[in-house]
This record gives sequence, structure tokens and C-alpha cells, in this order.
Amino acid sequence: MSHCIARVLIVDDSEIIGERLKEFLNQCETVELIGQTYNIDEGRIKIEAEHPEIVILDIGIPGGSGIFLIPEIK
Repeated sequence: MSHCIARVLIVDDSEIIGERLKEFLNQCETVELIGQTYNIDEGRIKIEAEHPEIVILDIGIPGGSGIFLIPEIK
């Protein structure tokens, strides 16, 4: 039986929240954690380069609202 691996990126400026999310996601066998970016511009660059299946996105982040990044992710 093969497992589907979901590539996940965290876009959040909070180191505390990022660390907790990383701890949780690292326990999931079907998740490959790509990393964490700390502002909209870093997130945009990482998304374009890595093409994650899942983006955990903070809506209140340096560089603008994460909500404006959603259409670009789609």
C-alpha cells in the first residue's frame, strides 16, 4: 500500500506557532514539511519554487494580508 505524501509549507511570522505546527506535522507520516517563511514575499517565492500541495497561511503577516496570496496559490 503506497502512502500519498502531501508537501506542506507554513507561511507565518510567529516562531512559536511555526514550531508547534512543525512538531505536529513532523509526526504525520504522509506529510513532507517544506519549511516556514515569515512574510508574504518569502512565501510567494517558496510557493513558486516548491509547489506545495498545502499552505498553512497566516492572514496577518508582514508584507500584507495572507488573504491576498490565496488567488496566487490557486
